[in-house]
Amino acid sequence: MDEENLRIDAAVRSLADATQKIISLKKAKADSKEISAAKKAEKKTKKEVEALLKEQKAIREELEDLMKRRYFVVPSFEIYGGVAGLFDFGPPGSALKDQFLELW
Repeated sequence: MDEENLRIDAAVRSLADATQKIISLKKAKADSKEISAAKKAEKKTKKEVEALLKEQKAIREELEDLMKRRYFVVPSFEIYGGVAGLFDFGPPGSALKDQFLELW
């Protein structure tokens, strides 16, 4: 995993821990101040996770746009309006795929 994915993984794990803490506090019938503090911590962690995922989505969109502009991939049935999520390889994409298969 790269550094960015490790950061996201750690943030998601801390969000899960914060949620588990709230559940255990409620089961133990803890003080409402403790529960509200745990909820605030959970909310802060959730915002961090959302920000990291938003940043990752922007990077993915940039990469997809570059691949379309360089004609590595083309949306399937583009002349008919396209089908969401389906792509065909353009000439550079086919050449790259062939090179991978050749090395395999």
